[in-house]
Amino acid sequence: MSFLTAGRNIGTEVEIPLGYFLIEHPQGRLMFDTGANPKVVRDPENYPSTAAGATYRVREEDLAPNRLAEIGLRPEDVDLVANSHLHDDHAGGNICFSHATFLVQFAELQAAYWPQVYERENYVREAFDLPVHFEELDGDYDVFGDGTVTLIQTPGHSAGSQSLVVKLPETGTVVLAADSAYLTASLDELLVSTWVWDPRLQVRSFKVLRDYRRRENALVIPGHDREFWKTVRKAPDYYA
Repeated sequence: MSFLTAGRNIGTEVEIPLGYFLIEHPQGRLMFDTGANPKVVRDPENYPSTAAGATYRVREEDLAPNRLAEIGLRPEDVDLVANSHLHDDHAGGNICFSHATFLVQFAELQAAYWPQVYERENYVREAFDLPVHFEELDGDYDVFGDGTVTLIQTPGHSAGSQSLVVKLPETGTVVLAADSAYLTASLDELLVSTWVWDPRLQVRSFKVLRDYRRRENALVIPGHDREFWKTVRKAPDYYA
């Protein structure tokens, strides 16, 4: 927990979720993040982040293609992938969507390919150095052109972090924050994490996300909040 909360809760261990999301729109399907790389399950000894000491408790059924199968879809049924950023717990599954167009901030691609010294362990090339088409974004982006699904810049955690704003007709605005806010407490208390590219920009992004809560009564879904994750419906139950 001290990793998530800038030094608080030292010695408290917690298992955190790795979330990814499917958005279905009349013009196509979008994945926001892709979860873990299949190697984390099938060949962990030869996957860089696990070899470096990261601990994953990911099962075969947790991989994105298998979760899609639970709702009757294949990776090929997904048209677009938007990576919140290119750290491997959010982009590891990109390899399963080689047919899709990827929406990634140019600043994030630049940071991933040419990371600063203190960021080199944050990026695993297998997550992004792939024969796929990247649509390089430079700012906020209206994905389908109708204002219902919008990528917004929320840098700080990484140079090109972005969040996804989804306006649902019945339940209102949902903001998928990913690591722009690890926890709900990150927003409530402006808690900068210990893994951060620019703490000043991260706090600014916290305030952007808080403004969505205030102005639109938005549900902001944080990136790795175990307690929050227990409160939301998840596939396949969501489709029941």
